[in-house]
Amino acid sequence: MSTKIIKSISAVFILSILIASHALAAQPQVTINGVMVDFDNQTISISGENFDIGPNPTTVSLSGFGNLNIVSNTGDMLVVDFPAGGIPEGDYTLAVSSGPGARKNDEVPLTVGAQGPQGDMGDQGDQGDQGAQVSSPRCFRQGHLAV
Repeated sequence: MSTKIIKSISAVFILSILIASHALAAQPQVTINGVMVDFDNQTISISGENFDIGPNPTTVSLSGFGNLNIVSNTGDMLVVDFPAGGIPEGDYTLAVSSGPGARKNDEVPLTVGAQGPQGDMGDQGDQGDQGAQVSSPRCFRQGHLAV
């Protein structure tokens, strides 16, 4: 085989790998950014990204309770009902899935209720270096003049 043909095949192969890796990197990822538990309305609101990338229906599960009823899904906000009987205090894993594969799934730890007593205060740290001196003797902060 000539060197020219080998170089052409190699170039096509490398270009194919670059295109495939770019396509995979550009695909959306299900991401949970925050969770709010509303005890009054018995709902859980989940903010994030790409909750509707399908093609499978989106599911939300809470460890020990299975899939929860989704009230609404806007793609970046999910609202789900509490499981029947409520949620006792404890540590759980909240998971959102829009299908198979790692990029269509995300999960976060969720603590409901008491988180335990606050620990003892730690030891005093070392004193830091003196800060830089400001040449202006006055500054404004939140509408107040400091002298």
